[in-house]
Amino acid sequence: MIRSRTVNKIHELAIQGKSIQDISIELGIARNTVRKYLRHPELAAMPHPRPNRRSKLDPFKEQVKKWIDEDHCYNCEAMLPRLLIMGYTGSLSVLKAFVHPLRPPSGGHYPVIRYETKPAEQVQFDWGEFKYEQEGTPRKLYGFTAILSYSRMRFVTFVKRCDAPTLIRCLMEAFEYFGGLPKATLTDRMKSVLLGEMENKVPALPPSLCRLHGFYRGGTTRLPCVHASNERQSGALGGFLQAQLLGRSHLQRSG
Repeated sequence: MIRSRTVNKIHELAIQGKSIQDISIELGIARNTVRKYLRHPELAAMPHPRPNRRSKLDPFKEQVKKWIDEDHCYNCEAMLPRLLIMGYTGSLSVLKAFVHPLRPPSGGHYPVIRYETKPAEQVQFDWGEFKYEQEGTPRKLYGFTAILSYSRMRFVTFVKRCDAPTLIRCLMEAFEYFGGLPKATLTDRMKSVLLGEMENKVPALPPSLCRLHGFYRGGTTRLPCVHASNERQSGALGGFLQAQLLGRSHLQRSG
């Protein structure tokens, strides 16, 4: 069996007018070989599968499968000493190559459930801290941004403080900008919203926020509108401010 490159060379030399003997001498192969490939050019494209070689593990494969099925043992290093006692003379790599396709598929990650809301059901808000210089003096601003969970409509404003009164004013401006009030407002555990740890999943809210809820909900404050959440559902609102606004100004986001 010769390589396809040699077969191609045989045909090239034959096209050039060289005899079988000259081709045989130049390529260092027998004349009968040259004659065979010139008479049957299809032989160069015929696959020649390699014969199946016996493995030293063949006599022990059923025993390995039994350990896997009955003992749920996939540890090749633990099986190897037991096989050596039984007369196995192969290597650990041969055993691993046989066991690998028999392993159960990995569990992977749990599927991510996409968070969706209905129209006018929820708004999310967050703060971002931004630094800048004015006449050589370092200064700082806080960016407030709110987004409607369904339509992704955004409201952005910059203020000098991020306390509870400023938060209420920003929320009122956002509601006015959106043209209405959603059923729920979602945020993280910011200090201006959550006074302490939640008890029975009920957040402890500042009285000013409860009064704001009563103002918009007809005077009742028993069911607070603002919910504190451990996870941010806002889709990196601070990152939006940084990407959309900082590239056009001299502000620098801190943190």
